[in-house]
Amino acid sequence: MFERNSSHLKHGEGGRSEAVQFLIIPYGESLGTTERFLLPMQDKQTIGDIRKKIGEMLNVPPEKLRILGGKEIGDDSQVIKHAVLPSSLHIGLSRSEIESKAPNESYFKMPSQILVQEEYFQQLFDLLSFPPPLCLVVWELLMKLPTNPTIHDQLTHLESAPSWKAILDPGNIFKLYYSLQVVDAILQSDTLEDPELLMNQQQWLDSFINFGGLLHLENVLLSTDFLNSQCSKRLVCLALLLENLELILTEFQDKKTTTL
Repeated sequence: MFERNSSHLKHGEGGRSEAVQFLIIPYGESLGTTERFLLPMQDKQTIGDIRKKIGEMLNVPPEKLRILGGKEIGDDSQVIKHAVLPSSLHIGLSRSEIESKAPNESYFKMPSQILVQEEYFQQLFDLLSFPPPLCLVVWELLMKLPTNPTIHDQLTHLESAPSWKAILDPGNIFKLYYSLQVVDAILQSDTLEDPELLMNQQQWLDSFINFGGLLHLENVLLSTDFLNSQCSKRLVCLALLLENLELILTEFQDKKTTTL
């Protein structure tokens, strides 16, 4: 009788088979092991049977395996007896499978670069709603990370009216304080020796006022109960809010006086 996968057997070769043995040598580290092992087979089995048995032993889908014996052995229907195989076979993953397992770009990023991404940054702010000491630990972590690029871009590039309530959120004192620090950095930037920076700052101030940023900060001041808040940063947040309002109103008044 002929075996199901023995399409290359000659007529009359369906009798007794002989045992053969191969030394299997994994190459590279793609298979998770470099340990060599012996693989017993029958000479009337096929290359596909070798691939299947190795896959079962290493818990790897057979179609993702490469078998090398001086050259790549790819005809799974070929019978071992007629394949003229060496006694040692090297095995590894196919090139496409190795590429699919390669770490993506975020794998090589520093932890700080990963944490400032919006999905993780928002999770950190969600943790600030927990009582001390957790919220304080998370806040200290935020202060050691680069400024969140989303909030920074929303506040520095005022080409249209943003959602002020989302950026300068009075319902979250920690986040409000964080965003006020960004506003403060813009207002406090040194422009004395750079006319272009001074012009950019003045344009930003105009946009901030025209798009409702000043009005929003005034509403935050009047509607937020800083004194009865349980947030440990409530007073420093209030102080920074007042300082930002003073800077904005002073700059606005100075500009108004100059244009008269």
